[in-house]
Order: sequence, then C-alpha cells, then structure tokens
Amino acid sequence: MGTPTVLADARAAAWVLRRVRRTQGRATTVDQVVPDGFARYAVLPGEAEGTLTPEELAVLCDALAGHTATPGDCVLALPTTWPAGAEAAPAGEELSLAGRSVVLVAAALDDVVSLSYDDRPGRWWAQSPVVLWPQDRAWCVATPPRQRVTVVGGSVALVEDLVASSGLDARPAGPGDRLVG
Repeated sequence: MGTPTVLADARAAAWVLRRVRRTQGRATTVDQVVPDGFARYAVLPGEAEGTLTPEELAVLCDALAGHTATPGDCVLALPTTWPAGAEAAPAGEELSLAGRSVVLVAAALDDVVSLSYDDRPGRWWAQSPVVLWPQDRAWCVATPPRQRVTVVGGSVALVEDLVASSGLDARPAGPGDRLVG
C-alpha cells in the first residue's frame, strides 16, 4: 500500500461542491450525491448502511480503474467521525460532501480498499470513502450516510461495465432519480 496524503485544504473538492444539487436535509436524488454533467449514472445497492463492504469496494475499484487516465492519483473524502478506539482525525480542512463532514486524502485507486479497511492499531478508518474521484474527474462515486446505496457518475462505457458486472447489482439511473436504500 502506498502512503496516503491528507490534503491540507479542501480545494480539490470545489468542482464537486459546484456541481452537486444542494439539499436542506438528507440527499434523496442522484444529483444531490454526485456532480451533474456526467454522461451516465448508476446506483449500486449495498449490504451495509453508509458504506460498501470490502468485497463490493474491490469489485467497484477494479471496474473504475479502466475508466480513468489517472488511477494513481485519486481523492478520497473520509468522514471526520472515527470508529471507537481510533486515533484522532488527521489534520486537514473539513468540508461537507454527500451529507457527511469529511477530510480529503490523496491516494492511488489500487490503495483504496486497503486504506479504507486498514485495521492495524492506531488507524482511523474502517469503511469505504464517502466520495471518491480520480484527478482527471472521469468519474465520481458517493455513498451517502444512512442509505444502502452507492452512486456513480461517469462515461457510458463505465456505467455499462458496472451494470454488466457479476460482482455488482448496478442499475442505470438519471440525475433526478430518487435514491432507494
């Protein structure tokens, strides 16, 4: 696993914040969770609330890798609320994405699963990222809290691959589609 870097400020997420439709409460539609402007969207039902399992995240990351020119340069938005017994949150500017207070971490897509589910003593994270995107912004993935869904925005080819994947139960969605989960 490479060394993840906590980003000191939240500028890397400015494009997401500009393109996500604002809501006063819980996000209920695709475009309230991931940015608008992608060619296609998909919704993946999850086994757990507010996170993907390590197996689901691994299948998703494998599918995402072929749909970005920058798989070694991704941004993960990780919550600022930590599991019991974890060390304090790393220093970084906090912001709100997909209904959660998060800090941004730079890491390679290959490291997302091992970083997200690192259970070594003193680690501060134990679930999938709230939001994830590559530097080239070819796609964006978000898993809102209190819901059993993950939303992906990306190319037509990406959504077709997700829907065809035997390891995911993905379905195509539109930006205004309601989240159910």
